[in-house]
Amino acid sequence: MDTFDAVVVGAGHNGLTTAFYLASAGKSVLVLEAREVVGGAAGTEELVPGYHFSTCAHVLRYLQPRVATDMDLAGRGLKVDQLDPYRLNVYPDGSSWIHWADDDRTIAELERFSPGASRGLARWQRFWKRAARLYEPFWLSDPPTEEMLHDRAAQLGDPELYQRLCRGNMATLVREHFDDERVQGAFIGAPTDPREPGSLLEAAWAAMEFDPKWVGLPRGGMGALTWAMAEAATEAGAEIRLESRVRRILVDHGRAVGVELGEGAMIRAAIVVSNLGPKATYLRLVEPGVLDPEFTNRVEGLSSTIGWFKAFFALSGPLNVSPYTDETRAAAYVRMCPSIDTMVEAWEDAQQGLPGREQVIQMGSFTVYDSESAPPGGSAVAVLARYVPPNPPQGWEGLRDTVTNQIIEQVDAYLPGFRRDLVGQVAFSPADMEDRYGMVDGNIDHIDHLPGQFFTGRPFTGEGGWDTPIPGLYCCGAGTHPGGEVSGAPGYNAARHILVVEETRKRS
Repeated sequence: MDTFDAVVVGAGHNGLTTAFYLASAGKSVLVLEAREVVGGAAGTEELVPGYHFSTCAHVLRYLQPRVATDMDLAGRGLKVDQLDPYRLNVYPDGSSWIHWADDDRTIAELERFSPGASRGLARWQRFWKRAARLYEPFWLSDPPTEEMLHDRAAQLGDPELYQRLCRGNMATLVREHFDDERVQGAFIGAPTDPREPGSLLEAAWAAMEFDPKWVGLPRGGMGALTWAMAEAATEAGAEIRLESRVRRILVDHGRAVGVELGEGAMIRAAIVVSNLGPKATYLRLVEPGVLDPEFTNRVEGLSSTIGWFKAFFALSGPLNVSPYTDETRAAAYVRMCPSIDTMVEAWEDAQQGLPGREQVIQMGSFTVYDSESAPPGGSAVAVLARYVPPNPPQGWEGLRDTVTNQIIEQVDAYLPGFRRDLVGQVAFSPADMEDRYGMVDGNIDHIDHLPGQFFTGRPFTGEGGWDTPIPGLYCCGAGTHPGGEVSGAPGYNAARHILVVEETRKRS
């Protein structure tokens, strides 16, 4: 029977990060990945012959410079193409405007599109820069308490900032800054209902700015990042085994002592770390009866209501943005959300168990920056549609094709020739993402980014999420502080916490 100091369940980017730091500290570490590739939701896959796609995460924005430096990702060949133009916003009436990486160009573009809107843009950017600074010290740390966040707001000269984020809502804030409903549609964004109090919290967290060297499209897709991470973990001493699905976490006398694989093999370890979300970890990997029923009820009650639908399209030609701009690189990131009402209606439809009447679409061509992602002349295009119901009453088996066809029709209406050039397609519903990546309800953040499930409330009140009720079992995924996105922060924080706790336990 194999024995290790630590077993990490799942080779997603946070699992690889945790494995790297534990191995660097001298631990013998084994990473077990159910699939045939590393990366989890931050991977690159050939979903259509000759076409390679980043499967869940698309744009790299929040990678922690500390993690990138420690793992020497640049030295391992990771290259990130910065998006400029950043985003092309298109509308049913044929109008459009480009959000550039450069503020001055964006202001000029917005004035052309909607005279006077740039005044609102300047105020908008000032607000979010201040809001993002509220969270700045807390990414690679224990989660902040409310008192710490209030103190931080006071240090920034805006004592009411945190309360405004908790009580305000995105729809109202957008309308306070922009009059043109098309511009409002370009800036509206929220994890759930944009009218809900607290919907500003996630946006403020996501407004953080990091080293621009690590912001954009990784050359080779998101898998290039996790391949480099896997190499770093392996060189640090960790072992990675693919196609090794964990069936259950072994618990002996109340302590985690290893894992059992799907074929029955047992692996012993003093430490077990799950890169899966809290629902998958506690309700699927821990046998019934091990955890207190009151605790499992709390796990079942975690909010995981946000559905994501990913569709991947292989085109014989480039993604055609010529009706809007001569900037061909604008095809790397296109947004279709004509108004706040469009997003509200999509949310309301999803809550009724229905796909949206009109999809809120974020899409882009990987091939604009990475010619090797598609055959010569072709392009690999990914579409993210929000919102969709995680568990519709009729199930996703038949509904998947309905939503995919709806996306094709909608995109073709905006970008002529899309349907004509389509030579292959694959779509992942929330159910598919759960099956492929172990994300319950297809939630890419593992649990919703909502008030009460942030900071010390992630995933439960008074926690950072790394500890569990079972000694020796820890979590390191997006369901822990600080949350989702491809940052490496949960993995870094988990490893730091585990090393401190285990060292303290040995001394006691």
